[in-house]
Amino acid sequence: MVVFCQHHFDQQQSGGKEPKIVFFVPTVGLVAQQKRMFQRYLSTLKILAQSGEQDSKLPLGDLAPKYDVIVMTPQIMLNSLVNGDVTSLSLFTLLIFDECHHTIKNNPYNNIMGHYIDEKFEAEKNQKTVHLPQVPFLCCSVMQSVHLCAVNVDDFSVVTC
Repeated sequence: MVVFCQHHFDQQQSGGKEPKIVFFVPTVGLVAQQKRMFQRYLSTLKILAQSGEQDSKLPLGDLAPKYDVIVMTPQIMLNSLVNGDVTSLSLFTLLIFDECHHTIKNNPYNNIMGHYIDEKFEAEKNQKTVHLPQVPFLCCSVMQSVHLCAVNVDDFSVVTC
């Protein structure tokens, strides 16, 4: 995943864009673990960890421009979308959902993607261009019958593995 993130970062920069990567993990413990992994292998990037344990005085919308990679629990993003701290997911270029095999019904992952789809359809309805982030989904449960790894929301194709 680190190689994928570095490639995305390099590709965005070479295209004149400012890359912003969000790596979602479902637990506070995984936030700290994954931040350490990103720091170890992508040491030149500015990395932030956000979870319910951090008491950030700045809204996510204000923090995001200062960092290259943000590792967070999905509830942080969902709260920021709901309260307007983040007004558009287009602030980011890549949203990675880890451990998505646990996602059911009203899970924050589903709710974030609901915002994504709403933003996409609203832009199409108003004939506006919106640059929404790429969205890979990661899972590693061999017990699931279908492993959703990535969805291309432009044509709604699903890649399974």
